[in-house]
Amino acid sequence: MLKNQKATEVKFLKVTITLEVASLYIVIEEQTSEDASLKIMNDCDDVELLIYQVNTPASEGLKVPPGVTAPFAWEFPDKKKEIYVDFSVGDIKKYHSADNKFNWESLQSIVESVIPLGKNETVKIYTSVLIEGNSRILRFYKPTSPNDITKKSMFTEQQTKGEEKVSMVLQLALKSFSLSLISKILQNGKLQRREVVYILMKGIEFSMVDSNQNRDLQARIKYLNIDNNTTYDTHFPVILTPTKAKELLAPDTKNYFMDVHIHQKPFTKDVR
Repeated sequence: MLKNQKATEVKFLKVTITLEVASLYIVIEEQTSEDASLKIMNDCDDVELLIYQVNTPASEGLKVPPGVTAPFAWEFPDKKKEIYVDFSVGDIKKYHSADNKFNWESLQSIVESVIPLGKNETVKIYTSVLIEGNSRILRFYKPTSPNDITKKSMFTEQQTKGEEKVSMVLQLALKSFSLSLISKILQNGKLQRREVVYILMKGIEFSMVDSNQNRDLQARIKYLNIDNNTTYDTHFPVILTPTKAKELLAPDTKNYFMDVHIHQKPFTKDVR
């Protein structure tokens, strides 16, 4: 997030880092308030929120009035990515507690905050994280019935209607990677340093796609060879190698020595 000196103008920036072969690309793009990656939703009808990053002064915080959804960004990305929320209810102004610390990572939990109004009177405010399109929304609300507490704990309506929106795509490709393990081996009565295991991998690919409905991870290796060099007269000089190496290394082949694909539905809460 960028501000001018008087904080009258604010710009939201999204930074994407992509590694392609041996090149690292850093893409910086401006976001509108509607497309902001992080948002604060105040669903309380009589509570005002003051939002500020941990280890920063409350005077620089963001005020979110009742019934308003406001975009949020880290003004200090190098500091801890958590926020404090001070609540203003009735005569209680900017109530602060060290327990009222929040983030956008707790997708499956609902946090309860208790605000004292008087000697025997309190108000409870609940917090949960929603996902809507490319945005994560930190929602504050007071339930009107017990069922409302868990009604919106993780996903918004659009995820149950079948509308899928991708939030992150990560791809990594390495042409080749080799690893040599060297140790001291007794030979002719003397300890000598020599290579005992040599590992060679070619055509390494890794990809991850995350959306509001699916999470896919895939790792593929075209060629993998592991040599055993512990002794000159070993009966197993090769520990592992493909039987059709030339076919796997052909430029036009679509075959892989190893191909692992993991697919997860975020709706399935039992998957860890």
